[in-house]
Amino acid sequence: MLACVFRTFSSKRSQLGLWHAKDVRSGFTYSFSHEKTKRTIKPNVFDKSLWSNILKRHLTISVSSTAWKKIKFAGGLDNYILKTDPKLVRSKFGETLKTYLQKKLEDPNWQVPYIKGSRQARKTKLDKDKFQSANMWYPIETRYVDHSEEFFDRYQPNPPPRPEIADDDREEVPDAGAQTFDIGPVRQKKKKGESELEKLIKTEMSENLKEQEEDTTVHEKSKTAKIRRVKSKGNKEVAVELSKNERKEKEYQEKRELKAKREKEREKELEKKEREQAKKARDQENKGDKQ
Repeated sequence: MLACVFRTFSSKRSQLGLWHAKDVRSGFTYSFSHEKTKRTIKPNVFDKSLWSNILKRHLTISVSSTAWKKIKFAGGLDNYILKTDPKLVRSKFGETLKTYLQKKLEDPNWQVPYIKGSRQARKTKLDKDKFQSANMWYPIETRYVDHSEEFFDRYQPNPPPRPEIADDDREEVPDAGAQTFDIGPVRQKKKKGESELEKLIKTEMSENLKEQEEDTTVHEKSKTAKIRRVKSKGNKEVAVELSKNERKEKEYQEKRELKAKREKEREKELEKKEREQAKKARDQENKGDKQ
């Protein structure tokens, strides 16, 4: 494999560092059948922080591997820039450094201007002090209290009216549970008695409404149950907040009581239905005997 490389213009990166006449080159690689493919040849470049004794400061410069070897061989950055041929240095950064070094040697009181890469950027931290302000967080009295109601129980069935709207203009929104099944006027005339399906729907609706009412009462009770009355030595009642475990136990007891109530009501309804069915069966038997 043969490689043909021809010289191109110097890159910006090489002008801002010390590459010792090395640069990015483009050329061709030729195969055995003399077919060429274009390629780029890049030098081994890395950033290095170098100390200048004359300027008395660190300089972070992009240096090629050959330039780094030459700097070590010369005995430092200052000797490399002052003694090496400018054709080999071949960078604007090297030329400016050379002028600064010469001026500093002539006049030690001469103020060196800013050199790119001589100073590190100031590290800025995230402004975390604003998160420590007490206004952002709950106060100590309400920090360890259960705030789940504020986030989950936002729905109010009868919210207070807005101050902009008067009481007379406000439309009364019917409850979601209290729905009425209106049958058309023609169908109502035809149907004198209610069908069994309609009766079943009405009974189910009434049961659901009862359960909703019971749930709301339990919820209101749980709100009041958060405070426990404790008598002090002077026979004075003092309100003390319940702990989380105590609240959970109370809620669990209330739910169990509710469940037991509902089961009793269902048992009573089943007994009633059985009695009615037994009555109907007896009536039918009596009618058959009479006939």
